[in-house]
Amino acid sequence: MAPRAPAEQRCCTACGEPAGEGLLVHWFLQLDHRPRADWSGRAEKVSGRGASVHASPACVAALAKPGVLARVFKERVIVPTEEEALATFVALGEEHFFQRLGLALRAAKVSVGSEAVGDVLGRKKLAMLLTAGDLGPAVLKKEASVARAYLVEHISYAGGGARIGQALGRAFVGSIAIRRGPFGAELVRCSKMLAAFPGSGFSQVSLES
Repeated sequence: MAPRAPAEQRCCTACGEPAGEGLLVHWFLQLDHRPRADWSGRAEKVSGRGASVHASPACVAALAKPGVLARVFKERVIVPTEEEALATFVALGEEHFFQRLGLALRAAKVSVGSEAVGDVLGRKKLAMLLTAGDLGPAVLKKEASVARAYLVEHISYAGGGARIGQALGRAFVGSIAIRRGPFGAELVRCSKMLAAFPGSGFSQVSLES
């Protein structure tokens, strides 16, 4: 058996372009012959054949083209439509984000509420500011100005504070600070990838004034 190529030399199954490991998401084939995106990275270690695909709308949609997935899996594949591939990818990505967010809270890598966010900002340990899209306009404007002042990633979630709160065991959370470190890096990466998809609740707030 030929040695496996290093992760940094992998190419996207959809477009054929090489990309670093952090820019690709692994897809595996379920027992029902339907492809599934694995945001966790765990399935790649046990599922055998798989597709490495850019986390971009164009490449995910391209999985619906005839023969793309069949060439990878070498067996029967129930090929999704473009809409199905995109919707499933986003839904699984958001599920993964909130699962990891809950773990980050238990690891004391998340601070909740404006006062706690300010404390993390003051100590320059912030990786990302996450705000709920259903906060009032004045509050959203204030959070955006804070992110600009400290030049940190600012992600807004249109799904609202109830969904963010659910991941953190609370009824509603309007803003959180995600600290630097492995959890922070993963959550930034995941949310920025999802922000590129029109069907996602995540959007990247510009740091430009």
